Amino acid sequence: MNPTSSTDLVMQLQREWRRIRRQPSHLAQAYGWGIVTGPIDDLNVLLTHVGFETRSTPTHEVALREMVAIAGHDDLA
Repeated sequence: MNPTSSTDLVMQLQREWRRIRRQPSHLAQAYGWGIVTGPIDDLNVLLTHVGFETRSTPTHEVALREMVAIAGHDDLA
């Protein structure tokens, strides 16, 4: 068995993200968390809301804490 390279793993995770980020069932699930107030048409909305690839603000930090707490019982989070 050959170990998976980190590049292969990154590519696999990127494919998985592209596959799930717009699935209606996942969007509905994420909306139910109540982290964002508007409609969610792409899970990337949540990444932005928690400060991914942006300068972190106190609002981002609160949202990220909420997401981490949800992740304790929800695999999608």
